[in-house]
Amino acid sequence: MIAGRGHRTRPHTADVMIEAWASTREDCMEEAVSAFTSLFAEVPDGPAQRSVPFVLAPETDRELLVLLLEEVLYLVEVLGAIPYRCEVQPTEDGGIAGFFEVVDVSEVRLKGSVPKAVTRHELVFERRDEHWYCRVIVDV
Repeated sequence: MIAGRGHRTRPHTADVMIEAWASTREDCMEEAVSAFTSLFAEVPDGPAQRSVPFVLAPETDRELLVLLLEEVLYLVEVLGAIPYRCEVQPTEDGGIAGFFEVVDVSEVRLKGSVPKAVTRHELVFERRDEHWYCRVIVDV
C-alpha cells in the first residue's frame, strides 16, 4: 500500500481501473473522484466557478462510492460541469453529503471521452491496515 493519500489509473482490458487510498473512508472517496475526473479532463489551477452540493442516502460503502462517481457523470452530462474538488462528509444516518467545486466543461481541456459508466465488476472498497483502499473499473 502506498502511504498517505493518492490515486492512480491503470489500463484494464477495454476499460480503465482507478485506484485510490487515504486514511479515512471519506478522503478515499475524494481521491476516487479526482482519479475519475483525471481520466478525461485536465482541470486548470484556479478557483472553482461554483459549488454543487450532494446528499447520498445510506448504502454500503461500495455502493456509496459508485453513486458518488455517478454524480460526477451527472455533473458532466447534465450540468456541463467538471469537479475541481470534492468534499465528502459522513451523515448521521450512514450516508454521505458534501459538495463538488466545479468549473464549466468549456474551461477544461478534455483529454479523452467522458466515461460511459461506473461498473460494479471487481469493485473493491475496504479498510486495509491503516488506510482505506478502493478499486473501480470504469467503462470508457
